[in-house]
Amino acid sequence: NNQSSILDDLKTLLANKDWRILFALNVVNLIAVLFKGGTTLYYVNNIMGRADLGSLLLTTTLASGVLGAMLSPFIFKNIDKVKGFKISMAIEAALLIGMYFVPAGNVAAIFALVIIINIIQLAATPLQWSMLSDIIDAEEKRSGKKLSGIVFSTNLFAIKLGIAIGGALVGYMLAWGDYVGGAAQQTDSALQMIALLFTVFPGVLVALLIVIMSKYSLDDKRLSRLAQDDLPA
Repeated sequence: NNQSSILDDLKTLLANKDWRILFALNVVNLIAVLFKGGTTLYYVNNIMGRADLGSLLLTTTLASGVLGAMLSPFIFKNIDKVKGFKISMAIEAALLIGMYFVPAGNVAAIFALVIIINIIQLAATPLQWSMLSDIIDAEEKRSGKKLSGIVFSTNLFAIKLGIAIGGALVGYMLAWGDYVGGAAQQTDSALQMIALLFTVFPGVLVALLIVIMSKYSLDDKRLSRLAQDDLPA
């Protein structure tokens, strides 16, 4: 009986367009995160030729992400969360693709871009969790079902799925670019693949998030309408 109720809840979720959108969003977003994060050291060692900066860039990435998460409530205080998310992703995508054209020797510019990109990315992340809560509330009003447990667990599954796909793709694409682990000199195709995986490919995926979100319906206007419908006459 418990199993059939879980299956019923899953069917309800699968019929929910906004849930399907956020599921796809999380998978694609995490693939982008893995492309960027999984190739950071390859980029520092092989493109910049500065192995000494590896741990500093990773620490900077982490610290700027924490700063972004802390700034999130202030940045998005007076803006519709869906619009705020799309604007953030547009800026992040442009900066990632732009980073491809920054000369590898321009350490200050690369660090500055990594800081700004990670502040934006982690500032926008709480918006996704907030949207999940909106989906739970809207679905409860629509079907009377409280699906918070299954919504958050399927969201975690989407994140794990994105990490698994992203991690596998990084390995496959490096191999496809003829990257040879431990080689003193990499081929031009391997260097090109590392540069693309760190900048352009995640940038394109982040831009794709805007397309994925285009049909998402629970913006602040719709949520306030739903709240008003719920008020007693």
